[in-house]
Amino acid sequence: MEGGVRGYAPAEIDRAKRRLWNGLTERGTVGLAHLGQWAQAPCFEPIPSLKKLAHTLLETIRYLDLNADSMPDCGKRYRAGQWASTGFVESAVNEIVAKRIVKRQQTRWNRYAVQRFLDVRAHVLNATF
Repeated sequence: MEGGVRGYAPAEIDRAKRRLWNGLTERGTVGLAHLGQWAQAPCFEPIPSLKKLAHTLLETIRYLDLNADSMPDCGKRYRAGQWASTGFVESAVNEIVAKRIVKRQQTRWNRYAVQRFLDVRAHVLNATF
């Protein structure tokens, strides 16, 4: 294990990101699950950051499992010369969060409403609306 304990988690996360980027969703989530099990080992119990890592990995794996059918193979798209960026989505999410949460406006959002908003925003940015 090169880099010891400190280098293991970042290397495994990078491996999982590379797998997810290249459409290997199942292998990526399995790698994250193994990392989560590693972080929960009894010898690491006194290390709070590894407990937090394990919890965050569990939430990430749940998200990936729920959205596996809509995850594109970005590596394949990139090699084909197609657009493979998610920056527009991140921008739309940041815009929503800044406007609705940070400024404490009275609008309440549920998952259904936010998803519809993001769908429309993505089509507008892609000029497909």
